[in-house]
Amino acid sequence: MVWTLDGSQGFESAKIAHLAVFYTRGSCLDVGCGMKKVWPSLIGVDAGVAFGHRTDAQIIRPADKLDLFADASMDGVFSSHTLEHVVDWKATLKEWWRVIKPKGFLTLYLPHKNFYPNIGQPGSNPDHKHDFLPEDIVEGMREVAAESGFTIMENEERGQGNEYSFFQVFEKRTDGQMVDLAYRKTEGKKSVLVIRYGAIGDGVQTASVLKALYDEGYEVHLNTVPTTHEILALDPHVDAFWLQAQDQVPNPELGAYWEQLRQEGRWDRIVNLCESVEGELLALPGRIRHAWPEKLRREVCGVNYLERMHDIAEVSKERLGHAFYPSEDEKLWAERERFRLAGGRPFIVWALIGSALHKVYPHADVVANWIAKNTDAVVAFVSDPGAGKELQDKVIKKAVDAGADPERIYGAAGLWKIRQAITMAQRADIVIGPETGLINAVGFEANRKIVFLSHSSPENLTKHWRNTAPLYAKALPCWPCHRMHYDWSTCRKDEATAAAMCAASITPDTVFREVRHGLAMMQRKRAA
Repeated sequence: MVWTLDGSQGFESAKIAHLAVFYTRGSCLDVGCGMKKVWPSLIGVDAGVAFGHRTDAQIIRPADKLDLFADASMDGVFSSHTLEHVVDWKATLKEWWRVIKPKGFLTLYLPHKNFYPNIGQPGSNPDHKHDFLPEDIVEGMREVAAESGFTIMENEERGQGNEYSFFQVFEKRTDGQMVDLAYRKTEGKKSVLVIRYGAIGDGVQTASVLKALYDEGYEVHLNTVPTTHEILALDPHVDAFWLQAQDQVPNPELGAYWEQLRQEGRWDRIVNLCESVEGELLALPGRIRHAWPEKLRREVCGVNYLERMHDIAEVSKERLGHAFYPSEDEKLWAERERFRLAGGRPFIVWALIGSALHKVYPHADVVANWIAKNTDAVVAFVSDPGAGKELQDKVIKKAVDAGADPERIYGAAGLWKIRQAITMAQRADIVIGPETGLINAVGFEANRKIVFLSHSSPENLTKHWRNTAPLYAKALPCWPCHRMHYDWSTCRKDEATAAAMCAASITPDTVFREVRHGLAMMQRKRAA
């Protein structure tokens, strides 16, 4: 579009906000933000002299004065329709570049000289000092970033619809090279953007859909959050990641944001898997489904998670399954760590706690003590370094106080990062735990899994898993509830153990039996 007086103008950053998300994670500045920052998470910087002195800025400062910020102190700088107002634009770019960390982004959205009235023409902005073409900024950046270098991530003329601008993103390097990797649609190949946020288990389950799309010939792009990216970073079925911080886009704005991505036209398909499990098949507090009668909720929500996700993505369900892909260094570390802990003895990885209050098995110390006294296996407990570390220390102390050999029970909570824990779980003979991301990650591995089901049924979670024993409270009328619980208001608590009734009802004897069976299977396999 060529700009017209009666055309869409004002709040220009809103026109590019959906793509700016991917380059404005972390601590970022919105320089020249005016009355509204591109996203609330950014730090607004504005001179505060326009728009009747109304501004969304936290810092009142001219665009070319970022002296409040140290060198390499910010993850990024975003600026929309501001640089053209500054007299010395190269010095201003240099100042913006100065505060950006290596691997951080400079994101620019500027009026295009060919789409907008030039200085002195009718309709031109009287405050404009420059008329820019995209190549002007690229050449200017060659001077500005001569020492550090840059990678061009975006360089797009945007003159369609209500836009009359161009969009550029420069990633800061440290080797002095200047590389052009600007996004371009791959010729002759169809592409898909899969949208999925959530916890570790959500990302693991998504991998099944990613592989199915990849096998159908798609170039697969994944819009996700850092937690999921950490798990899927080496998945060979993802061609590109489009990352955003958790809650970077406020929940009330997600619908409009996803619609902007759809209208962008970069991808042939968009598959949105958000709330495909949590929200849809695991009802959220405050939603209507959470208050449904239990019978109805079981009828509607009692379907397999992977099958439902494949249905949403409209891909084949013939080869359901996912895998975790460690690096060669991670594999080598895990082999050495397993040998250090267990040598040639059976090795058990136990995830102690999940992401919700009902995902804790209260008899772990009893089972660990039994394993130490009745088998030659070594147990390694894993969890997050916070509440999981505290729980782990209590479990180990109780087991040792009851007579368990402390050399046979290892606490890895807070020591192993999540990728390390999953890599170790792949090499375990048995993996035990509630419905966690870790146990999801090894669901299709050949080793034995013992899973404590809480709000999910075997149909939901373990239906397609390999070599898995799902344990659950068969006689408990509220199981499976198909609900998320963030407090005890809708979850039945066992007062004797302070755990969820569904977890407390799984007796240690039941777990003993499955551990014994798993070890026997392992011995038969080794003998063969």
